Amino acid sequence: MSDPRRPVEYPPRVQRWRFADPPVSRRWFWVAVVTGPLATLVLLGAFVSTIVVESRDAPGLLDDTEVVQVVGEECELMTSTVEGLTLSGPPADRARTLRDQNEAVRQMLQEIRALDDLADRDQPLQAWLEDWDRLVEAREAYAEEVAGGREIDLSVPRDDDGNEITERMDGAGLLVCEVPEALVTPEFGDSREV
Repeated sequence: MSDPRRPVEYPPRVQRWRFADPPVSRRWFWVAVVTGPLATLVLLGAFVSTIVVESRDAPGLLDDTEVVQVVGEECELMTSTVEGLTLSGPPADRARTLRDQNEAVRQMLQEIRALDDLADRDQPLQAWLEDWDRLVEAREAYAEEVAGGREIDLSVPRDDDGNEITERMDGAGLLVCEVPEALVTPEFGDSREV
């Protein structure tokens, strides 16, 4: 009889089908020796490249941290002001509201330009600000027409390729400051014609 305190021994595992290990070529040995360090160098190079690219200024994008912060704050204030102004009433009131919206944009531009060193830190900032100036000028001309009671659409300035500058402005301010729709396609709050 077996002793209950003694652990039960299992028979050793036997493989019924056993084959010899496949031969390893010396070539594979050297491939393994060379591939490891080479892969390490490639990963290190990719890491360094990412750091270098991230530190450069993207030519068509506002990407400097301080610029993005200032532009984002000023743009948010401008957007809320512009969207809070309703275009309604007689032509003179509508024109006044259009000019008030333009003033909100000018205030944003003034606050951004007050930080002199920012324009040098982010390549597209100066061109982006100039596009805003062009949009405000076009809106001023539009306000004059609206004040005179004329029915016209706002003519957004175009770039050298024939695209509206607002496309370029939105692209540069990617997720930082998009041009509010109220500035590009003014909608009047009442049913009266302009």
